[in-house]
Amino acid sequence: MHQRPHLAKQTIDEHLLNKLNKTTQSKTDRLSHSGKLAYVNDDYCEITRNYTSFYGMNILGIVLFLPVVILCFGAVLFFLYDTAFNFERYIETWNSRADDQLLLHFAFFIIFFMTFVFAALVNYFIFAPRHYPVRFNRKTGKVYVYVYDYVMYSIAYKFTYTFWWHYPFYKRTKPECKEYDWSQIQAISIYSRNKHSSYSTIRCVVYDSSISTTMIDSFNLISTDAGTDALFMPNYKLWLWINNYMNFKDDALDMTINTNVGIYGRKVKWPDDMDMKSKASSLDEYRKICSE
Repeated sequence: MHQRPHLAKQTIDEHLLNKLNKTTQSKTDRLSHSGKLAYVNDDYCEITRNYTSFYGMNILGIVLFLPVVILCFGAVLFFLYDTAFNFERYIETWNSRADDQLLLHFAFFIIFFMTFVFAALVNYFIFAPRHYPVRFNRKTGKVYVYVYDYVMYSIAYKFTYTFWWHYPFYKRTKPECKEYDWSQIQAISIYSRNKHSSYSTIRCVVYDSSISTTMIDSFNLISTDAGTDALFMPNYKLWLWINNYMNFKDDALDMTINTNVGIYGRKVKWPDDMDMKSKASSLDEYRKICSE
C-alpha cells in the first residue's frame, strides 16, 4: 500500500502545535525538527539527511569489494607479467591448446572488466560524505541540495554498462549540488507498507514554476523512517519546521543544533560559489555573487 498526499506549505500556531502534540503524544512548546537541524542563523538553515543504513552499506562495501579489487588487479598483473617474460611458451601453448587459451583470454577480459567495476564501487564507498545536507536560505528564497547518491543511480540505471568510464576509480567521486527556488518545491508524504515491513519519507518535487504542474526534478527531504516511527510524525514536523523558518516564524521553533550528523564519511564541502550563494544575506548580495 502506498499513500502519497501532498503536504501544504503552512505555518504553525499555538492551536496547531497543541493539536500536533496531542496526536503524537508529545509535551513541548516548540516545534521539533526531528533532530535534523545541522546549522541555523537568521539567513539560512541546514538540514541533514544522514542515511543511517548508508554507513553500514559503505563500510560493508569496502570490506567486500576492496579485497576483490586487489585480487583481480593482481591476477591481471600476473597474467601480463607471465605473458611478457615467457612469450615463447605462451605462443607454444596457444598453438597446441588453442581452445584452452581462448577460454583463458576470455576469463582474463572478464576479470579485467570486473576490476574496473569493483574499483569504481570502492571509490564510491570510500569517498561517500558523512551526510547529505539541504540548505534553505529564507533571505533569497533559494534551496540548495547536496546530492551524492546520483552516482549510485548512474551506476544502476543511467550508465549501467559504462559507469566505470564516467566514474573511474583513479578519480575521486564528487557530489553534485543543485539550486532551486523555494516557490518551486512541493512536498509529498510517502508511506508504504507490506507484510514484511513499512517505511515513510518525504519526497520534495520541484516544478517548473510555482503554478506549473511540470515536474523537473525531485529529492528526498529526509532519510527513510520505519513505519512505526511515522506514528510520531517526524517527517511532517520537519516539513512544518522548514515552512515556519522560511516564513520567519521562529518563535515556535526548536533551534537546538544536532552536532552529530554522521558516524562515517568525509567532511561535506560545498563548491565555493554554491557555498557563498547559499549563505547570502539578501537578494542583492546573491545577484552580486552570481555576476562575479
